[in-house]
Amino acid sequence: MWWRLHDAGGTEVVQQPAAAEPQVAPASPVQAQPEPVATVPFVGEWLVEKDLDNPGQSPDVGVIRFSTDRFRFKGETREVRYLVRGNGLFGIRFPDEDGGGPGDDDPLGIKFIDADHVVLFSQEFELGLVRRDSVAGQAVLAKANAQVAPPNAPAAPTAPKPATNPTLPVAKATPNPIQLAINASLDEGRRCVANKKYDCAVSSANAVLRLAPRNAAALAMKREAEAAQASALSEIEIR
Repeated sequence: MWWRLHDAGGTEVVQQPAAAEPQVAPASPVQAQPEPVATVPFVGEWLVEKDLDNPGQSPDVGVIRFSTDRFRFKGETREVRYLVRGNGLFGIRFPDEDGGGPGDDDPLGIKFIDADHVVLFSQEFELGLVRRDSVAGQAVLAKANAQVAPPNAPAAPTAPKPATNPTLPVAKATPNPIQLAINASLDEGRRCVANKKYDCAVSSANAVLRLAPRNAAALAMKREAEAAQASALSEIEIR
């Protein structure tokens, strides 16, 4: 039997008598969605502690930030989705990438080591990260800030000349053009840091590192500028 009811607006409503619910086969398991970011253990700020591809070289110390829906790395902030792979492994997918579940084609991966250490990797690099506000992270910062340019090497002693020989005027050595370029870039970078122009400071440091990849003054300047830049951005970034 059917009943026909009318609501106040005159629309006809058809009500069907209650019937026993049909037995439905259990649904096939649906692929798990990413966990809420609040449960992902690596959200926060991290420092590059080790370049695992170049263990003999001191890595640049830069701030990497994982927030609720943002990922900041190498001066660029992008929206992301975190993909939970299990066994301490996570993936990062950017919205402009092709859709799909977690897989080997994720542009970035994260391996959770412990509360203070993770590994960030891709096909091009593998970096060991340490949580910035941890004891180990503060030690990395202190070590980076303590690095200074090595003192100039003392001049080699000249062999004594016989007393009978007259003293000849010593010609001034011609400045090394590469060293002149390094000094000019360092001076420019220091002025940029003083004026809080951190992009300029990083560019100056990179110019030096192209000429002298292990120049301690340039490495320290780059770390300082990137850390200051990240700190300034964190104050204005919407979390």
